[in-house]
Amino acid sequence: MNEVCPVCGLSKSLCVCQEISKDKQTIRIRTRKIKFRKWVTTIQGLESPEAAKNLEKVLKKKFACGGTVKGTEIELQGDHRKNIKKVLLQEGYKEELIDVFVWKKIWNYKRKHQSTRTKWTKSQNNKK
Repeated sequence: MNEVCPVCGLSKSLCVCQEISKDKQTIRIRTRKIKFRKWVTTIQGLESPEAAKNLEKVLKKKFACGGTVKGTEIELQGDHRKNIKKVLLQEGYKEELIDVFVWKKIWNYKRKHQSTRTKWTKSQNNKK
């Protein structure tokens, strides 16, 4: 017997809920530096943990890297900002809903020593 989707009422084989949800999700891609000068790329904004797990498997195979899923957030080892956007477009996500953030250093000249603080800014590649 076919199972029925609780959202759309169609059978699981004909369900289009995942395709519809891809059109509405705003996805944020960020990188951060962790211990020992290693980079981690995080992808946030996915609706369900199942979708995050499936996308994580695809990304790990494409980039040949390690990674994990924490709730609806995906963490990949390494800096993959440029390539992730291409893969997300192939998976069916809309380009205008994908935000790539860049980690910038801001110099603070008010102190005796030049310390840095950082903030997130949107990548200039997204604006057209």
